[in-house]
Amino acid sequence: MVCPDFPELKSWRETGLDSGDPPSNYAFVGFVFKPQFKQELEKGALTDFLARSAEFIEQVCRSGDAEAVNVIWIKIFEWLLPRPTELRILWPALGEKTKLHIKDAASRWAYSLDKLEK
Repeated sequence: MVCPDFPELKSWRETGLDSGDPPSNYAFVGFVFKPQFKQELEKGALTDFLARSAEFIEQVCRSGDAEAVNVIWIKIFEWLLPRPTELRILWPALGEKTKLHIKDAASRWAYSLDKLEK
């Protein structure tokens, strides 16, 4: 997974993940990226951080790296899908491939995206 350049993110060392090695994809997304992502969504508007996050997620979805895509599904989409308000904020910034993955995840996990498409 390509590590994004987000100055807002805590260093992985600040999260308690400092084992001497960089964190795994799961640890990076779950403990470094996701907390800031959630905090930005709580603001109720599409921030610059969220727009850059959407670009990062699109890069991952287009990468062809099955493990990296799975991390996004498990750590981001699984949290985001039951939260339509937050998903609605982010939806306009999401790329085509990301939206396809979210639609796939929603159909597998029985979430409706009807209100987003209107």
